[in-house]
Amino acid sequence: MKCLIAYCTRYGVTRETSNVIAETLKTNFDAEVDVLDLKEEKKRAKSIVPNDYDLVIVGSSIRIGRWTKEAKNFLKSNFENTRVAIFVSSGRCGQAIEDGDMSEYEKYEQKYIDKIAEKRDLKLFAKRGFGGRMERGGEVQSDTWNREHIVEWTQEVGKKLEKEISNA
Repeated sequence: MKCLIAYCTRYGVTRETSNVIAETLKTNFDAEVDVLDLKEEKKRAKSIVPNDYDLVIVGSSIRIGRWTKEAKNFLKSNFENTRVAIFVSSGRCGQAIEDGDMSEYEKYEQKYIDKIAEKRDLKLFAKRGFGGRMERGGEVQSDTWNREHIVEWTQEVGKKLEKEISNA
């Protein structure tokens, strides 16, 4: 199982999330995982061939309802015959989950994930909105990031991928 996690972060939470996903896939599924910071590794990002992977996971932080431009641009890649998953780091998604308000969560998932997938004509293998963290002046103002949610989702994705690969 070979996976790519391509992400862009503003404040570091999406990097943390990507690392937890990578660690979970390696530990629980013995996956070979490449992690790509789209902002810091622009040259490498241009040379990526999505079809070289069993799964490409693209992550972006959300700020004022917007994706990072690097992650958004990466979704313009040719993902034909490639499984694609998307996650976002969003305080609003995390807050809705913490509050147990799944209709509110689904509203943000539609706004932040489904909308861009439709625009890029992507059939998603998996998707999830995770919590985020907001800091001002070096102090945490809001923190809805939850490692357990990330691990649970990644285990679901890994099991689904294993099943698809074994049935191919």
